[in-house]
Amino acid sequence: YVEPDFTMIAVQQPSTFDAAYVLKLREGVNWLFASPELSKLETQPGLDNLFLQLPGSRGAFIDETIEEQNIRVATYEQPAGALLYGWFRDRLIIATSRDALNESLRLICFNTGSC
Repeated sequence: YVEPDFTMIAVQQPSTFDAAYVLKLREGVNWLFASPELSKLETQPGLDNLFLQLPGSRGAFIDETIEEQNIRVATYEQPAGALLYGWFRDRLIIATSRDALNESLRLICFNTGSC
Protein backbone atom coordinates (compact mmCIF):
# COMPACT_ATOMS: atom_id res chain seq x y z
CA TYR A 1 0.00 0.00 0.00
CA VAL A 2 2.86 2.41 0.73
CA GLU A 3 6.15 3.14 -0.99
CA PRO A 4 9.12 1.18 0.43
CA ASP A 5 11.00 4.26 1.65
CA PHE A 6 9.84 6.66 4.35
CA THR A 7 10.84 9.85 6.12
CA MET A 8 11.64 10.00 9.82
CA ILE A 9 11.33 13.31 11.63
CA ALA A 10 12.91 13.83 15.06
CA VAL A 11 11.62 16.55 17.36
CA GLN A 12 13.85 17.45 20.29
CA GLN A 13 12.15 17.71 23.66
CA PRO A 14 13.82 18.74 26.94
CA SER A 15 14.69 15.17 27.98
CA THR A 16 14.29 13.05 24.83
CA PHE A 17 13.49 13.02 21.14
CA ASP A 18 10.05 12.31 19.72
CA ALA A 19 9.76 10.71 16.31
CA ALA A 20 7.35 10.73 13.43
CA TYR A 21 7.42 8.35 10.50
CA VAL A 22 5.92 9.54 7.23
CA LEU A 23 5.03 6.96 4.58
CA LYS A 24 3.71 7.88 1.14
CA LEU A 25 0.85 5.96 -0.41
CA ARG A 26 1.75 4.19 -3.65
CA GLU A 27 0.49 5.80 -6.83
CA GLY A 28 -3.03 4.65 -7.69
CA VAL A 29 -3.77 3.17 -4.24
CA ASN A 30 -6.73 4.52 -2.28
CA TRP A 31 -6.03 4.95 1.45
CA LEU A 32 -9.46 3.49 2.22
CA PHE A 33 -8.24 0.10 1.02
CA ALA A 34 -5.15 0.32 3.22
CA SER A 35 -7.03 1.32 6.38
CA PRO A 36 -8.16 -2.21 7.43
CA GLU A 37 -4.53 -3.37 7.29
CA LEU A 38 -3.40 -0.30 9.18
CA SER A 39 -5.76 -1.03 12.08
CA LYS A 40 -3.65 -4.15 12.77
CA LEU A 41 -0.88 -1.78 13.85
CA GLU A 42 -2.58 -1.32 17.23
CA THR A 43 -2.02 -4.95 18.23
CA GLN A 44 1.61 -5.27 17.13
CA PRO A 45 3.80 -6.41 20.05
CA GLY A 46 6.76 -4.16 19.15
CA LEU A 47 4.74 -0.97 18.78
CA ASP A 48 6.21 0.63 21.90
CA ASN A 49 9.69 0.24 20.36
CA LEU A 50 8.93 3.34 18.27
CA PHE A 51 9.78 5.36 21.39
CA LEU A 52 13.38 6.13 22.28
CA GLN A 53 12.28 6.34 25.89
CA LEU A 54 9.01 4.57 26.76
CA PRO A 55 6.60 6.96 28.54
CA GLY A 56 5.02 4.26 30.73
CA SER A 57 2.10 1.94 30.07
CA ARG A 58 -0.07 2.51 27.01
CA GLY A 59 -3.81 3.03 27.20
CA ALA A 60 -6.35 1.99 24.58
CA PHE A 61 -6.50 3.65 21.18
CA ILE A 62 -9.28 6.19 20.70
CA ASP A 63 -10.54 8.24 17.76
CA GLU A 64 -9.64 11.93 17.47
CA THR A 65 -9.63 14.56 14.76
CA ILE A 66 -6.66 16.72 13.76
CA GLU A 67 -6.66 19.05 10.76
CA GLU A 68 -10.10 17.67 9.84
CA GLN A 69 -8.64 14.15 9.56
CA ASN A 70 -9.59 11.18 11.69
CA ILE A 71 -6.66 9.73 13.60
CA ARG A 72 -6.13 7.08 16.26
CA VAL A 73 -4.40 8.01 19.52
CA ALA A 74 -3.15 6.01 22.49
CA THR A 75 -1.94 7.91 25.54
CA TYR A 76 0.67 6.80 28.04
CA GLU A 77 1.25 7.30 31.75
CA GLN A 78 3.50 10.31 31.26
CA PRO A 79 1.43 13.35 30.24
CA ALA A 80 3.30 14.07 26.99
CA GLY A 81 3.36 10.43 25.93
CA ALA A 82 1.13 9.52 23.00
CA LEU A 83 1.17 7.33 19.93
CA LEU A 84 -0.78 8.77 17.03
CA TYR A 85 -1.39 7.61 13.49
CA GLY A 86 -3.55 8.61 10.58
CA TRP A 87 -3.79 9.41 6.90
CA PHE A 88 -3.12 12.98 5.78
CA ARG A 89 -3.88 13.15 2.07
CA ASP A 90 -1.57 10.55 0.50
CA ARG A 91 0.67 10.14 3.55
CA LEU A 92 0.46 7.96 6.62
CA ILE A 93 1.99 9.56 9.71
CA ILE A 94 2.86 7.53 12.79
CA ALA A 95 4.12 9.79 15.60
CA THR A 96 5.29 9.36 19.18
CA SER A 97 3.93 12.74 20.30
CA ARG A 98 1.51 15.44 19.26
CA ASP A 99 4.48 17.76 18.69
CA ALA A 100 6.05 15.25 16.28
CA LEU A 101 2.75 14.87 14.41
CA ASN A 102 2.31 18.64 14.14
CA GLU A 103 5.89 19.11 12.93
CA SER A 104 5.32 16.41 10.29
CA LEU A 105 2.21 18.17 9.06
CA ARG A 106 4.05 21.50 8.95
CA LEU A 107 6.88 20.00 6.88
CA ILE A 108 4.50 18.21 4.51
CA CYS A 109 2.65 21.46 3.89
CA PHE A 110 5.91 23.33 3.36
CA ASN A 111 7.43 20.73 1.02
CA THR A 112 4.35 19.87 -1.04
CA GLY A 113 2.53 23.19 -0.98
CA SER A 114 -0.74 21.36 -0.29
CA CYS A 115 -2.33 21.37 3.12
